[in-house]
Amino acid sequence: YMFMHFTFRHILFNMLILYFSGRMLVEYLGEKRMLALYIYGGIGGGVLYIILYNISPILTSGSMVGASAGVIAILVAGALYMPQMPVRLWGIFEIKYWMLAAGLVILDVLSLTGSNAGGHIAHLGGAIVAYFFINSMRKGHEWNVYLFQIIDMVRGLFIQRGSKSSKGGFSFGDRNYVKYEEVKKKEASGASSSGPSAADSARMDEILDKIKEKGYDSLRQEEK
Repeated sequence: YMFMHFTFRHILFNMLILYFSGRMLVEYLGEKRMLALYIYGGIGGGVLYIILYNISPILTSGSMVGASAGVIAILVAGALYMPQMPVRLWGIFEIKYWMLAAGLVILDVLSLTGSNAGGHIAHLGGAIVAYFFINSMRKGHEWNVYLFQIIDMVRGLFIQRGSKSSKGGFSFGDRNYVKYEEVKKKEASGASSSGPSAADSARMDEILDKIKEKGYDSLRQEEK
């Protein structure tokens, strides 16, 4: 449900929020954490919708569709992680990030009796997931690990572990090791006239990849 939309306006609104809030958050969380948060948020919104649909007199009909729960999870997580960041609404009004997130959540609560009650319930489900996701991450519990374990398990059913492509390529995880080996060979043979800078370049690539995967906060002090 979270990968489908009814109208162009529907997907446009969701993707605009995802783009602007995601650009900021991915710098801190890294790609894997943010993907996991997006999927967990969508699942949380869907589960809350289904539960309330079966027990609440408010929801009597309607469909569950749209990425809003996952998008709101990204937005709320950003507000929890960097609440004081300034956000400019419509390029005019500047408010704090937490104010934007709080305003949207309050609006969802007030709209639970409206015509799109299901959508607002899904939003709240995504916001709840974001709250627990960020709190768990700060305590050292990485939810994204579980998601990618499942992905790897499913992928393993179709792709043989450790297999190389027909072109003789290597996986993303091999890239740093290959770069390191190339630098060491050049230093040993004397082919490179700038050995230290080449080693520094390889080290920099390794650190940038770490930021991309796990976020800036994952760096040790010497890496920063």
